[in-house]
Amino acid sequence: MPKSPPLAAAFLLTFASLSGAETTELSVTRDTSLFELDPTFNLGTQRDLPAGTLGEMGENLRSRILFQVDLTLPDKTEIIAARYRVKVTMAPPSETRANSTFALHRFLTPWAEGEQRGDLPGGRRATDGESTWAANSHPDALWATAGGEAGTDYATEPSATARVSGTGEVIFQFNSVGLADLRSMLTEPAANHGWILLTQDEDVSKTARRFAASEHRTTPPILEIEHEGSSPNEPEPFIASLEQDLDTREWIITAPATQGQVYTLQCSSSLELNDWKNQVNKGEILAGVVRFRKMMNESRQFVRIIASR
Repeated sequence: MPKSPPLAAAFLLTFASLSGAETTELSVTRDTSLFELDPTFNLGTQRDLPAGTLGEMGENLRSRILFQVDLTLPDKTEIIAARYRVKVTMAPPSETRANSTFALHRFLTPWAEGEQRGDLPGGRRATDGESTWAANSHPDALWATAGGEAGTDYATEPSATARVSGTGEVIFQFNSVGLADLRSMLTEPAANHGWILLTQDEDVSKTARRFAASEHRTTPPILEIEHEGSSPNEPEPFIASLEQDLDTREWIITAPATQGQVYTLQCSSSLELNDWKNQVNKGEILAGVVRFRKMMNESRQFVRIIASR
């Protein structure tokens, strides 16, 4: 595999964590919608998903979104803030729609994303094991109440709320309940079943909106988590190597490493702004060296490696 000549690059290795808060962006790993309009349909691979109340055809037809994020953060970090950023891709006309507060509630039971996609309003009839409005696992394992029941299938207290009007980005800021949920889900991954997104006004017509799903081509949703760790040791500078894989156009970043440490690659657009963000790239440790692969799309980007025990 052809590679460009190696370049010397200065890195900063910090044990434990950096002082001050860091922000990690996590992608949604699975999502689907429970849609009362088609109660046996699954919408697991739709590019956007409905949530809210239609209020057409003489009924308040509801829909709710299930989503999950794998919580992977550096060891010994403390979550101090979090927000869910998602785009509203479709809304009723301003003269007919009802604005409402949507909320994220921690989900308490397992569910299956499914693989169905169809033309609007979306989805296809579920196959065995996929989640629908009628069933947790189609066709026989039913929810406590169709669409999921508060207090049984999902928590009654919201983790985050946001007022939703027209299209565009919506930010759900996690409250104290949501932050406590995140901390417990981080320490007990088996209890992480994600969240359900629903309007707090399900008896009000025309609150329905479509939200970008993990399959959205340009703006999939993300969960931003601000966290900090224990007091760091003094940083020790060292020399790492940087070279480019001409086949994949990736930069290969290597540095000395110690087994038992957790290494995280961080990037920033400006040293002055100090806006370091963790990358999802996982480092491979082999023969005393940690190696990261990273696409460098920006015209200028700074990188560093953080180590924690």
